[in-house]
Amino acid sequence: MTGEGAGSGARANALRLIDRLRAVIEEENATIRRDPGADVSGFVEAKNRGLYELELAFTAGAARMDDAEIRARAGTLKAALDDNERLLDAHIGAVGEALNLVERASGAATGDGTYANPRRPKGYL
Repeated sequence: MTGEGAGSGARANALRLIDRLRAVIEEENATIRRDPGADVSGFVEAKNRGLYELELAFTAGAARMDDAEIRARAGTLKAALDDNERLLDAHIGAVGEALNLVERASGAATGDGTYANPRRPKGYL
């Protein structure tokens, strides 16, 4: 393609990439809402790939933010990303709290000597 046809294809590709990335993020958001303890690590690769492809589309210059439809869809992507950030902050906070509980519980259990290392002298850190 050349001229306007190439630009039209790049524009359609950018719109498709924005929609696909937004769908991944919305799926991650729904997963976290459904199960706050869910493992969301699988979404990281999909988001990284989507962001990379989107960056390439805009770096090439054919997809532009002065296009009203691209700007509107980028706005919905930003809203999904803002929601994702809030949910992930809460998710990370919950994981941290769970970790603290486990650390406190394991500290109490080792304090009675049950799990003491017999090779480690008493008082050794």
